[in-house]
Amino acid sequence: MTSGPLRTSILFSAIILFGVIVSSAIASEIKLSPDPGQYRDNIRVSMGFPENWVVYYTLDGSNPTINSSIYSAPINIEEDTVLRYFEIKPESSRGIIKEAFYGISRDDPDEDELRTIADPPGGVFSGRISVSMTSRDGATIYYTIDGSEPTTESPVYTAPMLLANDTVLRFFSMDRTGEREPVREVLYTFRLTDKLLDTTPPTIVIDPTPERYIGDERIKLRSDEESTIYYTLDGTEPTENSFRYTDPILLEKKSVIKFFGIDSMGNRSSVGSAEYILDVTPPSTIATPPTGLYKLPQNVTLSASEDDAVIYYTLHGSDPTEGSSIYKDAIAVKNDTVIKYFAVDKYGNAESVNTSEYLFDDTPPVTRPNLPAGEYFPPVSVLLSTEPGSVIRYTIDGSDPDLGSPLYTGDDIVFRKGGTLKFFAVDQEGNRESIQEYTYNLFKGVWRKYARGVFLIPSATDGKVFWMGTDTGLIRYQVGSGSRKFIGEREGLLGSEINDLVLDENGILWVASDLGLNRYVDDEGFMRFDHEGGLPGRAVLSMGVDTDNTIWAGTMEGVAQIKGDIILQILTEKDGLIDNAVLSVAVDALGNKWFGTSKGLSMYADGKWNHYTKADGLIHNEVRTVAVDSTWNIWIGTPRGISVYDGADWKSYTRKDGLPSNSIVLITPDPDGDVWIATRAGVIRFSAGEWIMEESP
Repeated sequence: MTSGPLRTSILFSAIILFGVIVSSAIASEIKLSPDPGQYRDNIRVSMGFPENWVVYYTLDGSNPTINSSIYSAPINIEEDTVLRYFEIKPESSRGIIKEAFYGISRDDPDEDELRTIADPPGGVFSGRISVSMTSRDGATIYYTIDGSEPTTESPVYTAPMLLANDTVLRFFSMDRTGEREPVREVLYTFRLTDKLLDTTPPTIVIDPTPERYIGDERIKLRSDEESTIYYTLDGTEPTENSFRYTDPILLEKKSVIKFFGIDSMGNRSSVGSAEYILDVTPPSTIATPPTGLYKLPQNVTLSASEDDAVIYYTLHGSDPTEGSSIYKDAIAVKNDTVIKYFAVDKYGNAESVNTSEYLFDDTPPVTRPNLPAGEYFPPVSVLLSTEPGSVIRYTIDGSDPDLGSPLYTGDDIVFRKGGTLKFFAVDQEGNRESIQEYTYNLFKGVWRKYARGVFLIPSATDGKVFWMGTDTGLIRYQVGSGSRKFIGEREGLLGSEINDLVLDENGILWVASDLGLNRYVDDEGFMRFDHEGGLPGRAVLSMGVDTDNTIWAGTMEGVAQIKGDIILQILTEKDGLIDNAVLSVAVDALGNKWFGTSKGLSMYADGKWNHYTKADGLIHNEVRTVAVDSTWNIWIGTPRGISVYDGADWKSYTRKDGLPSNSIVLITPDPDGDVWIATRAGVIRFSAGEWIMEESP
């Protein structure tokens, strides 16, 4: 800060500013008293110059002209003042403008007073200066350098500031207790030749930017220097007639803000632009409880995803509008009701119309099994069905079910030995049906009458009717009613001694007898095949159904392949069969034909033969019955026990392994993977590696 008398020197530099030659180099004989500087009280400044000079001056920092005040008496200085002046000499041109700064700081600070000290404390300077500020320990100093009133939102002083242009520094301190001093102001003036001629436009920034805007925030425009900011909200180019920025902007709708600033030197920034979309997402509304079927009245609440959204609704199925009822409290619903509703947020975003339907039901559900009570071949699989959403509880031991009984999950309820199924359902509304009861009596086992081969075979039934072969004809048994019908030679059956029964894939019954082969179709009667009609032998001993629905019929003179009403071919020993006496036939899932003969087992596939005898692992060469189980094992029954072939290895079973007799009459696998064996001493079942004796009826 200049504190001595003004120095007289030559003019070092001059610039043309607004058309006036100005300089801060001291080249005039005018003497100021007292010298420019900082003073503790009011002062009177005198100017000394020849009496034939005229001196013009200003006290507000503006450049003096010939219309300014003329010095005639000492000037009273009562506050910080920038004195600018020039002289006019007789018969000479007008002098250059000079300036001087007088700072007034009247009071000495109290040691206990919260007071901020700026160093240097204002004045007229040459070149760039560093200004520091100090206050009571622990106090925070807030300041501005653009002349605006500082607040606790203003910058916090942390380090000295570099100044090079005229600056109004305003500041205050606030300590930890919240005590706050009055705002203070210090003016820093720089000699004109040392001032930077400002040709740089201000930089205007917007905060928050559209990327950080989260709604309901005020938009602030800030400049990096003292500037006047103008803006528009509709995307049009702003001018000096547009809105003048004074306070943060609150947006009420989608807006494109365009803005620019003009600094104190008239430099104008480029136009900035920022688009604020605001909220364009409609709210969503949820009804509680949801659409459904109920037993008791419900209080329905509607809640929107945005707290300030308005919900409109109707109760009679018509689409609501903004003229419909406004939701305020829970809606009491006790009859079948359709509520339609939508929400509109404060920005006018409206969601699509939602629908919630409330139906009321006090009627218990009805549960139905897929099978009526009655007599069935084992196993019996029962499925239960009821109203959607209902829960079924059941028992199979004859006890009454309750809410703690097993829950029906949709799987088959399987009966293997008969039993009583009891059940009830409870719907979503809590309506409970009465307990229902169904009893299933099951036929047990696989039987064969030893004289002449009379069969009762589970595979030979369509689920409603099964057939029994006897030594005098057929018996047709109606499951459930128990009605029986005898069918013999008088009804068209060829032969009376029944040796085998099979059903093909079309549900047609084939009957092997002592006189030939019969094909039986309901309401059409029998088609007969005999030796004279092309069969290789008189009596048909065994049959098997192929994958293409043809029948292979075994006789004592070979095996015949039959399709519909045509005998396709005859296979004998000449064709590769190990023996002409075909006692049993089976066809596996790959279509391989297995023929049991009195001399061993023959397998026929794609015109090729494989033979198996005792030398290969058979327990005996007389194969009376052959069957394929669910895992493709071949079961062979003989007079000396059972042999099982898995495609690679052989295993045999006799009385030592649990069979009631070594004389095997019939082997029949069931759909559950068990294998039933009829022997001369009773029926036994092979299940999961164990032998289980069965009771014959």
